[in-house]
Amino acid sequence: MLAALVQSPALATWTLALLQAAEKGAETNPTANPEPIGLLRFFIGVFLVLAIYSGAWLFTYWISKDE
Repeated sequence: MLAALVQSPALATWTLALLQAAEKGAETNPTANPEPIGLLRFFIGVFLVLAIYSGAWLFTYWISKDE
């Protein structure tokens, strides 16, 4: 692993950045206690994905049916 980091400076930079982010994230874990607005955004996002998927499915059915 060390040889790969020495050969690629970009990989070494990204690895160090990820390690620092992991250490910083250990101090303040945003997923430990989600705020109500985060839960609201999650459920709105799930609803939008389902609405778009079902709308596309219904539109496909509508244009493919024979009258």
